[in-house]
Amino acid sequence: EEDRTGPIDIYGISKDAGEQIANLFHRRTEIPCINIRIFNAIGPRETNPHLLPDIIDQMKEGKLEISLGNLTPKRDYIYVDDIADGIITLLESSARGGAYNIGSGEAHNAQEIVDSISSVTGRPYKTVSVADRQRETDRPCLLADSSKLQGLGWECRHNIGEALTKTLAFYGVI
Repeated sequence: EEDRTGPIDIYGISKDAGEQIANLFHRRTEIPCINIRIFNAIGPRETNPHLLPDIIDQMKEGKLEISLGNLTPKRDYIYVDDIADGIITLLESSARGGAYNIGSGEAHNAQEIVDSISSVTGRPYKTVSVADRQRETDRPCLLADSSKLQGLGWECRHNIGEALTKTLAFYGVI
């Protein structure tokens, strides 16, 4: 949370700008403003076209070969219930400002996610990287250090297998 930010795209720049505005507002007014940095959320009702919803859509079509973009960048996937618990922890704490990461502390790439899905479902899913789906800018690894939030009593309760199992069950693909 204390590291210098270095956004590489418009999305990251917009998030950084929002944090700067909240921090300035907090410093000038002393009104509590906490910046919550949620890593890659997974779980029921995901509406953004991210990795897991894309995989689930292909599973629903009966595909065993999953077409994706970049397969090697690692991301910190965290289950929605753990995110909610983190937010509640912050709201009930004495925190008044600053940034707090909410992540699992584990990084997985797309291939590992599909391998985990194969393990959970017992089906032999494979991945294929499709050139027109690859991002030009993609950091090799985004991993949360949530120790600041853990210092307030929060802990991530779901590992990737549990998070995938609950999500896939919600969408009826297992």
